[in-house]
Amino acid sequence: MIRRSDKLSIAGELAAGVAHEIRNPLTSLKGFMQLLKAKKTEYVDIMLVEIDRISYIVNEFIGMAKPQARNYVECDVQSLMNEVIVFMHPQSLLYNAQIRLQADPPCLPVRCEPNQIKQVFINILKNAIESMPGGGTVEIGIQMLEDRRGVVTRIVDQGGGIPPDRLAKIGEPFFSLKESGTGLGLMVCYRIIEAHKGRIDIRSVMNEGTTIEIELPV
Repeated sequence: MIRRSDKLSIAGELAAGVAHEIRNPLTSLKGFMQLLKAKKTEYVDIMLVEIDRISYIVNEFIGMAKPQARNYVECDVQSLMNEVIVFMHPQSLLYNAQIRLQADPPCLPVRCEPNQIKQVFINILKNAIESMPGGGTVEIGIQMLEDRRGVVTRIVDQGGGIPPDRLAKIGEPFFSLKESGTGLGLMVCYRIIEAHKGRIDIRSVMNEGTTIEIELPV
């Protein structure tokens, strides 16, 4: 059986090649489409939307494939999460979702690449909010492990939950719970956390919600 880390590595190499081959012709196509749009050619708007969709997927590939930065610094996880909550506030309003943060002080700082960890938090928090189309609360808890060797961030939503057979595939290449998703977002999260020597754990109960834990060593 291929390990998850091996799958991520293989998919990363594939992503780099695919992104390279697609990006240049895609840029040319979009440029010519915009020239055609000036002449009000029929269906151009639809075609531009589809090209933007391809661009989004290519950018997801690039995010997954690029080498992980090693510019680690000591960071306070709560401060990083506070920045993410502010960033996600407009989307939470759109979904009528509340975000509640409870942190158990004092947490030791973790050595990390802060932008990458914020990327993980944004991706997971975005999924949590979108899992509650009728509104709800996302509970976030941050605490030290009992042995004080790591910090755990726990994100709990009140969504519909994930079926057990699909839960096992979360984070695998190109598997998504969303109809229009690529599955690359969570895959990038796994790559980032593995590069930080941490772990991601996902538990879910149907009709109750999903809990995601991100553990980072100090």
